[in-house]
Amino acid sequence: MPARRVVLDANILVSALLTPLGPPGRVLELALVGEVVMYYDSRIMAEYREVLGRPKYPFSSAQIAALLDQLQAVGVPTIGAPSVRLPDPDDAPFAEVAEQAQAWLVTGNLRHYPGLRCAIGPASFLAAEQTRAAAPPEAHGRPQMVPPPGITHTRGAGQSSP
Repeated sequence: MPARRVVLDANILVSALLTPLGPPGRVLELALVGEVVMYYDSRIMAEYREVLGRPKYPFSSAQIAALLDQLQAVGVPTIGAPSVRLPDPDDAPFAEVAEQAQAWLVTGNLRHYPGLRCAIGPASFLAAEQTRAAAPPEAHGRPQMVPPPGITHTRGAGQSSP
């Protein structure tokens, strides 16, 4: 069975580094060991660098550089075409790359991706990954799954539909 495709939101990296044994840490580990295939583009790498480098986080520039080097070594560079409008434009690259790569967007902030069917929380992703019975069916080449409770299926104005 082929490895699942993922795009990791920046908040997953922050949470993974702060609490490596939690669900975000386990998702990051799956990407680093190649059990899932991580997709990214230059905008995502820039966002990772900016977010991880914020003074409120205890990460050194060496730690950040080492992690980003690892992610680039195991990940697949992809060009995400502008195709979605989200409340925060800084979130768009993650959704666009996920759409282009036909990947899950693993995020700790589902509310940042209203109506995006490929967005999934880390615990839900891990549960689906463990059982494989919960694997999303492919429809029009894009992953689908019933979203966790509280997430709407509606798409905002200007958003593309899978």
